[in-house]
Amino acid sequence: MADDTDLRQGFSMTRGRALTWTLVTVWVMVAVATTSAGLRYYRLPMLARIDSPFHELLRPAGSVGHLYGIIGTVMMTVGVLGYSLRRRVGWLTGAGRLSNWLQVHIFLCTLGPFLIVLHTTLKLGGIVSIAFWSMTIVVLSGFFGRYVYARIPHGVEGNVRDLVDLAEEGRALEARLRADAAIPEEGLADLLLVPRTPEPRGALHALALSFAGGAADRFHRRRARAFLERRNVPRGHQREVLDLVQRRRRLLRAGTLSRSFRRMFGSWHLLHLPLAILLAIVTILHIAVAYMFGYV
Repeated sequence: MADDTDLRQGFSMTRGRALTWTLVTVWVMVAVATTSAGLRYYRLPMLARIDSPFHELLRPAGSVGHLYGIIGTVMMTVGVLGYSLRRRVGWLTGAGRLSNWLQVHIFLCTLGPFLIVLHTTLKLGGIVSIAFWSMTIVVLSGFFGRYVYARIPHGVEGNVRDLVDLAEEGRALEARLRADAAIPEEGLADLLLVPRTPEPRGALHALALSFAGGAADRFHRRRARAFLERRNVPRGHQREVLDLVQRRRRLLRAGTLSRSFRRMFGSWHLLHLPLAILLAIVTILHIAVAYMFGYV
């Protein structure tokens, strides 16, 4: 049963990483393509743009500039509604892991605003300025929410794991490392060493402990890799051992910080949702004004 759970978790993590890299690659490709295509135009002073051959295409009401605004708005709308429905509608619980929906949500709700920035041609004023800064705050808030969400341990089905489950997996990982014949005995204690994480005294303290723990994990991984290389452990097996060690360290730290991050995530939702609603209202007003005054 434990092996089956490990396989499912490993497969789920692999699919999650593949989805992440796919979305990141698409994001970068779209950003590079759209920016490089209009860079000469965007770098011109506002008054000089009127004489540019690209003006009729890239201005906010131009064929391409207007399209950027439409696509960006649609992407944000789909990203927000899709993720919200997945979280709240019961019959969608079987439609993929919530973490994968969150990945797509972040992809759509960051690439969409980027296209909207291109739609404005970096000319901000009036209601456009309000919409832009509302959008910026929502996006930055979303990055923070993603960081907090990632610090809450979830199971294969996306459910939040309890402390007993985390402790059991930590012991199972330790047993696997102790049973690994490729790991020299004299280095095992150092590989298994995990500094005790103190109980956080609030949200800021929990964030500080998380940052410090992540930095310590990276330092420990470099030391552990150097040790395994000196003992001529095969490169492929090194990666497997290091992943197990890092996973165990994160689990043990999560056991202490999970409660604080769950409270933080709940509070974040109370802030993020009104900001998203405000952005939607301002966006609708912007579109209505644009059509009323014949800008499109």
